[in-house]
Amino acid sequence: MNLEKRRERFQEQFREQFREQFRDWFRARFARLPARGRDRSNAGQQGFTLVEMLVVITIIGLIMGLIGPRVLNYLSESKVKAAKIQLQSFGSALDLFYYLDAGRFPSTSEA
Repeated sequence: MNLEKRRERFQEQFREQFREQFRDWFRARFARLPARGRDRSNAGQQGFTLVEMLVVITIIGLIMGLIGPRVLNYLSESKVKAAKIQLQSFGSALDLFYYLDAGRFPSTSEA
């Protein structure tokens, strides 16, 4: 019987310590959140203002305006370079056909 009482007392102490630790952790973790129904006078300090958002959007637009044309220019140059390489490959294929097939190019019926 004495052992049963000691076990119950230990369990109660353990529960109380756990409750206190959980209560402290919960208060530390959620102390910054505004409660419902309270005055939210400092709630606006946690987010961005409209002016800040417009400044960020303007800066991103300026950067894209400066870098965008260069990127498009590089893309068009790469397309021209790829077309030149494909034409060279096609020319090489025609030369091989000419040299391997006794001096003639393929006709339109062979295409």
